[in-house]
Amino acid sequence: MTLCTERELFEPKIRGMIPGKAGPIGSAGALLSHADLFGPCAVSFDPARSRQIGILPTAYYSPADMFGSRFEFDRSRVPGLNLQVIQRLKEIRELMIVIAAIERDLKVGDFTFPGDDVLKALDLNLPFQEEVMTAVYRMTRTQRTDLFNLFNTDRDIALNLISFIDIMLSLFQETDSTIDGSMFAFYQQREWRLVHHMRDGMVWYSLGAQPSFRDPFAPHRQVQILELRNELARIMGKPVERTYLDHCWLLEAIDEIPIADFISSVIVPRRLQQFAARLLREVGSSAELIVSEDLGYR
Repeated sequence: MTLCTERELFEPKIRGMIPGKAGPIGSAGALLSHADLFGPCAVSFDPARSRQIGILPTAYYSPADMFGSRFEFDRSRVPGLNLQVIQRLKEIRELMIVIAAIERDLKVGDFTFPGDDVLKALDLNLPFQEEVMTAVYRMTRTQRTDLFNLFNTDRDIALNLISFIDIMLSLFQETDSTIDGSMFAFYQQREWRLVHHMRDGMVWYSLGAQPSFRDPFAPHRQVQILELRNELARIMGKPVERTYLDHCWLLEAIDEIPIADFISSVIVPRRLQQFAARLLREVGSSAELIVSEDLGYR
C-alpha cells in the first residue's frame, strides 16, 4: 500500500523506475506516477480507520556500508548503521528462541508455557548454532526453572516476543531500488503494509498449511480456501506451490466488521466500471467508485 490521495496515484512523482513485463525496471531520470508502475486499479482505506486494522508504514533503511557505499556481503566490509540495527534484531530473535526453549512446559502459578510441540511446529531453532540448542535440551526441568527465575521480569513470554520481532523485521524496506540501485526509488513509494498479526477480534485464515493453534478459523473456511487457491492458480496460469500458499493469509474481519466495510473508495478504468460496481454491490460495500480516467489516466 501507499499513502496518498486518489488523485496523487496518477501524478508523476516516482523517479528512476518504469513499467516492465516482469515488473518495474530501472530507468535513470524517469518521472512517472504510482499508477504507471502498479496499474490504474486501486483500493483505498481511510488512514485513520486503518489503524484499527493494523496497517503500518514500512521502516525504510539505506543498504549502505559504514562509508555510504552500497553494501555488498563481503567479510572485509562493515555494514552501515541501518543494516546493523536489522542484524541486532535478528540476534535478539535468536536469543529469544533460546529463552523459549528454556521456558517450554514450565509452570508458573496457573500458567503453563507452550511446549516443545509448539516450538517445533513454528520451526524455532538455531540451525547454525545447534550446540546451543542441544545444551538447552539436555538441561533438567529444575535447572531450567532456576535459570528462568533469573530473567522472570515483567514481560511477555519469549514465544510472543519472537512474533513481535518477526513483525518488526517484516516492516523493513530498502530506500534504494533492489533492481538497479537507484537511490530513493522505493522510498518515494511511501509504502505501508498489513502484516499478519493475531489479536482478539481478528479473523485470519491461511491458504496453506499451518499449525492448528495458529490458524483456528481454517477448518471453518475450507470452501473459501479452495476457491481462493483455484483463483490464484487461474491468475498465475499454473498450480500454486504449497510453500507460496503457506505465506498467504486472508484477513476477513476485525471486531466483527468485515474488511470490505473499511474500504473508502475503489478506482478502476472506465472499461471495468460496471464490473466493479457489481462486485461492490455483491459484498454490500458503500465505497465510492472512481473512474481512473477522471483522475488523469490515459
